[in-house]
Amino acid sequence: GDRDWDEAASAALAHRAGSRGDGGRTTGRREKKTRKRSGRAGGGGGGRTALPRTTYAYPDGVFQHLPARVDLDLAPASVYADAVAVYIDDRLDRRTDGRVTILIDTRSGHGWSNMNAFDSLPYIQEATRVLGEIHPERLERCVICPVPAICHTLWEAVRPFMSRETADKIVLVSGPAGKDDPMPAELGRHLPPELVERLEEQRRRVMAREPAGEGRG
Repeated sequence: GDRDWDEAASAALAHRAGSRGDGGRTTGRREKKTRKRSGRAGGGGGGRTALPRTTYAYPDGVFQHLPARVDLDLAPASVYADAVAVYIDDRLDRRTDGRVTILIDTRSGHGWSNMNAFDSLPYIQEATRVLGEIHPERLERCVICPVPAICHTLWEAVRPFMSRETADKIVLVSGPAGKDDPMPAELGRHLPPELVERLEEQRRRVMAREPAGEGRG
């Protein structure tokens, strides 16, 4: 739940504060060492992290990521990407080799930070790169949806800078990405309809419980 996200975000913030310039990435092992440390974006005392929740877990290794909730005024893109990686990594069952599917829902939302296209594409690139590094053999696919037509060209420009193993697992599904736009029907080719409806319900709940200007998921 929200507490799990707070711990992952706190670990990412603590890792950035204590390990700048080491070139490493926060993992589940690092998270266990740092989750007791301060979780405030400003480096203050304990309590709930200031980073809005962006990621939600579902059965069968499915994760929903909402990049429009990323607030770059609170932390850089790399911190959010690390927080997502920690959140997912902590939910991998080490006793099995189950695969993970990640849906990156690019739509903006009511009351969210809603990064512009200039910021969102580099962020998604960073997030997919980090996700590809945490147990790459367990990442089944990463579905980015919906993607406006113009962004396909931009994506192809950044794709060569990703590892081929990760890039081959990324699927783009076209469609408008406004606040009230529905998921395109093509998503049903990649996820079961009942799961898509659960993802939509979660997104609606997040928007319903968050007045404009607040940053909590």
